[in-house]
Amino acid sequence: MKHLFFSFYIFISVTLNAQNLSLPVDSTTGRVAFKETVNIYNTSQSQLFTRAHEWINFYFKSDKEYILVNDKAVGKLTSALHFDVTIPARDTLNANNETIHVKKTDAGYWRFSFIFEAKDGRYKLILTDFTHNEKVFSNLTQTYNEVASGGKIENQNALNSKYPNKTWLEFKQQVETRAKKLIVNLQNYIVDHKFKEPTW
Repeated sequence: MKHLFFSFYIFISVTLNAQNLSLPVDSTTGRVAFKETVNIYNTSQSQLFTRAHEWINFYFKSDKEYILVNDKAVGKLTSALHFDVTIPARDTLNANNETIHVKKTDAGYWRFSFIFEAKDGRYKLILTDFTHNEKVFSNLTQTYNEVASGGKIENQNALNSKYPNKTWLEFKQQVETRAKKLIVNLQNYIVDHKFKEPTW
């Protein structure tokens, strides 16, 4: 049985809002970045790379065309992945001051960079460049185009004014929660080599 050792980077943390939500920020790029180095003994660079590639193809089927670097020889894989954003179901007041229930609604998605670098016995993972986008229909081209809606996660306020600060904060919290779960899911697959239901 392979022995695992997890080595976590320490980052500069930045406060993004009044509620003191702190996300890890890369001191060089200034972008929010979740980074992790994992040592997996008795596993080759080629095996680690192949399993990461399999993991993307299974869990992010719609993003396969967004793979930007696919270099098995050096063990590097980068891709522009995404996960959906939702506004949770909630009770609120209408114009008559009556309580109404609002169902969970879709609110675009976070596009982000997935950077995977493998060497014999270990790999490094970086999730960064988070940008909130939506598909907007263009009457001119009669197609849906991907446009920045909330914009970069580092923005204090969403670019689109339809998302108030409280909602923008909830979107950022979803990034923190789902990025951490994604990292664990990838680790589990690389170790066990078994697909499981995603939890993010």
